[in-house]
Amino acid sequence: MLEQLMEAAKQGDTAEIKRLVGEQPELLTARRENGESPLMAAMYYGKPQAVELLLTLGVAVNVHEAAALGDGEYTAYLLQEAPEQLSAHNYDGWTPLHLAAFFGGEEAAAALIELGADVNARSANRMANTPLHAAVAGRKFHLAHLLLQRGADPNARQEGGWTALQQAAGNCDTYMARLLLDHGADPELAQDSGLTALAIAEMKGCDDIAALLRERGGAPS
Repeated sequence: MLEQLMEAAKQGDTAEIKRLVGEQPELLTARRENGESPLMAAMYYGKPQAVELLLTLGVAVNVHEAAALGDGEYTAYLLQEAPEQLSAHNYDGWTPLHLAAFFGGEEAAAALIELGADVNARSANRMANTPLHAAVAGRKFHLAHLLLQRGADPNARQEGGWTALQQAAGNCDTYMARLLLDHGADPELAQDSGLTALAIAEMKGCDDIAALLRERGGAPS
């Protein structure tokens, strides 16, 4: 029944979630062998009602999930019990700080950083990215700002040589691009295929970012 619950969580099918948990309450602590949970599935698939229901029903929450939920107090509490989880990677390669950054959990991110989380930690998956990349990918401006203030490298590269600024250009995210530039992002850096942030912005038709990058000395490909 776990796989049925996973699917219901991904679909946001709250009626099915209630039915399955009602028939088998132990599902609230069940996870796939790799550690993936229905709660995390609902979060990744953008099903807030399923997330809320699972929490209301009393689903088990680990450090990575607490960070993704943005619950700073509970994240800190769990880390008191298991401090080694501060830098641990979850089933798909993310640290708690990566998840807080991607999902917008500012309180959890602040708590993690205060406890010593590495703002430049690398994910243990093919993306090999940092929490700043995660914040930019999730378009979480306040998280990116927090990370940059706490020492995140604005020019760190992930898979393919992508920088956070190049990601922001690809997202046509002008506010994020300006934030990164203001904190030292180099507009002249190119990713592995040779494209700079300006070239990416031009390809995407992101005129505002392209103008900003030209103003800040960005080079074409």
